[in-house]
Amino acid sequence: MQHSEALCFIYDLFEEAFITLFESLSCNTNFASSDEPSLDTAFIAMIDAGSKELETRLFLRMPFSALALSYPIPDVTEVSDEKLEDWMAELANMMMGKVKAKLLDHDVRIKLGLPESFFGI
Repeated sequence: MQHSEALCFIYDLFEEAFITLFESLSCNTNFASSDEPSLDTAFIAMIDAGSKELETRLFLRMPFSALALSYPIPDVTEVSDEKLEDWMAELANMMMGKVKAKLLDHDVRIKLGLPESFFGI
């Protein structure tokens, strides 16, 4: 597989993982432009993964409203910023776990790093 084909394949894996993760949380998904103003103050979560064959990093960023609505409790108005920040890191971890499982189907084994979250950056 050529480099450009591999990049397209991996991009498709991330896209599929993103959609299946949020659908499993009963959320609708769509793509936004990178200059979305509501993302200026959003949490960012990052997780890396790699092996001899592949090194990758996932950065996940979403508006507070979408993050809160995906939080697994009925009353999202009671969720603190600290819990949302932890939830964002957990979402990144779950998404990278889905990518890892899909790569295993193709005999590519990666090790996941620890998720990190950032707020106000």
